[in-house]
Amino acid sequence: MEIKRKESGDTRMFSLRRQIRGAILIGAVLLIVILAIQLILSIRSYGGEIDERHMDALENYATYLQSGIAQLNDAVGGIYSSNNAFQELGEKRQSAGQEWDDAYDVKVLLSQQGKANHYLSGLILFYDNYKKDLYYADSQISYSDLKTIRESLRIIGGGTDGSGVYAAGSGLAYQDGVIESERSVWYYILMQKSYAAVAGYVDLGAGLPVGEGSFGVIYESEYYSLDRVSERISVSTQMFDAGRNRVDGQIIYCCEIPALNMKVVEILPDRIDLYIDKIQILAAFLLFLLIPLAVWLYCFVNRHLVRPLDDMTEAMLRIQEGDWQIQFRSPNRIAEIENTRRAIRVMLEEIEQAKICAYEEKIVKQQIQLQYLRLQLTPHFYTNCLKNAYYMLQLGEVESAEKFLLCMSRHLRYLLQQDLSCITVQKEVEFVRNYIEMEQYLVAEPLSCNIQMETGTEEAQIPLLAIQTFVENSIKYARGTVRGELHIQISIRKLRAEDGEHLDITVRDNGPGYSTEQEKRLNHPDLMELAGKTGGIVNLQSRLRLYFAGEASWYFSSHAGAVSEIIVPFQCVGKTGRQEE
Repeated sequence: MEIKRKESGDTRMFSLRRQIRGAILIGAVLLIVILAIQLILSIRSYGGEIDERHMDALENYATYLQSGIAQLNDAVGGIYSSNNAFQELGEKRQSAGQEWDDAYDVKVLLSQQGKANHYLSGLILFYDNYKKDLYYADSQISYSDLKTIRESLRIIGGGTDGSGVYAAGSGLAYQDGVIESERSVWYYILMQKSYAAVAGYVDLGAGLPVGEGSFGVIYESEYYSLDRVSERISVSTQMFDAGRNRVDGQIIYCCEIPALNMKVVEILPDRIDLYIDKIQILAAFLLFLLIPLAVWLYCFVNRHLVRPLDDMTEAMLRIQEGDWQIQFRSPNRIAEIENTRRAIRVMLEEIEQAKICAYEEKIVKQQIQLQYLRLQLTPHFYTNCLKNAYYMLQLGEVESAEKFLLCMSRHLRYLLQQDLSCITVQKEVEFVRNYIEMEQYLVAEPLSCNIQMETGTEEAQIPLLAIQTFVENSIKYARGTVRGELHIQISIRKLRAEDGEHLDITVRDNGPGYSTEQEKRLNHPDLMELAGKTGGIVNLQSRLRLYFAGEASWYFSSHAGAVSEIIVPFQCVGKTGRQEE
């Protein structure tokens, strides 16, 4: 299916696969992009209208607050500057009876001012150095809120000397700020004259616009929630610009009240559903529906036309390269393509029959090589056994020699009577234990071997002497190099991977380990050049390649001693067809 030039003529070949895929992709992408641009422009226009509506509501609310606070300032300021009774209370020059009359006169004035100015939520008179107070409060204010406001203003205006006694003149002459209760937020103004003070407050939560968000005010860089729900929204105390702000996943509309150094804000989560209408939602749904429809069309054409053509082309290229094991993987429902596939299958079956003889001849050669490798192993073990028995008899250790000869007979029987190329893990482990017992009679240095065999691995098939080769190398090269006991650890376990189960055999000792050069050589994929120095390992590698067709791997490293590991496919009797006699 690739583009090629004819050897004769100038006609250029083109790829049908590319033409089909390109037409579908370009058409679908153009349609989706055009619809998406139109939808985005529509959403932005609608979002601008939403922003304008929120800002208008905030500006109206800011005007409402500004009017209420202006009334509050006029009412408190009028009493502070013009009322004679308040002046006398501040100077505290009258008798107790006269003090009560003056206080009552101020209270009457508080009620008049509160009823005349509907924005006001309450007015409070503090006298006798904040020990006494009279007030007017709107009927909608709860007793707990009123108590909170009175005590807060008393503390703010007078302060205490540490013993709970309010100090005359300790507060400023004019103070304003915000008081927060459990249910609302209040803006207050307090004016103090020596022993008396008049204060008023308005409910900042009154007159809130109806909206989807949470409302609040920012006063002197502090944020106060007006609807008492924005605790669930993270709001920074930073100064926001007037208009629309986006901060930490939230949309914050802000309107300034310059005369009060105050800002009113509305906080909404940054969600697109707040800025699109129903028609736009429907259009977005249709757009997203178009995407899987285009994907389905692309997949349909790709599955029933492009992939079968690609599969057939790939098969022909593989045949051209000499690979006759062809399987058509892609499904096909086109008659012309299926007829061509059948013709190719017939041709491959005829070729397969011709190759069977060659494969059988190759198998015979492998069996001959396997027999040679077995013969190569046997003299090595015979020589070691005879040499060890000779040394023990020379030393006069008859009893030990008898036990050793018994172990040696089992050892030789294992080597000489086995006719199989593979053996079970259980039998190989028994052979290793017998070999360790022989070595314990032969050497003065202490020797121990710990074998950890995972349940279920006993009947797994491994090459003969697959474990013994590494154990013998550990004893040969690590013995006499460690202080104290030479310890050999053997671990046999299953590994599960995507390509099936494997058997992991690890042999480690506490000797000096492999040198860097040895690790590099031993981990090389081809060890035949090392024959002589590491003949046992080379022999094992060759057998692993024959038995497992290149699926075996090996690793050599040094971690507090030599670590030798092989990983082979997990095969048991009945799975591989091998049987033991």
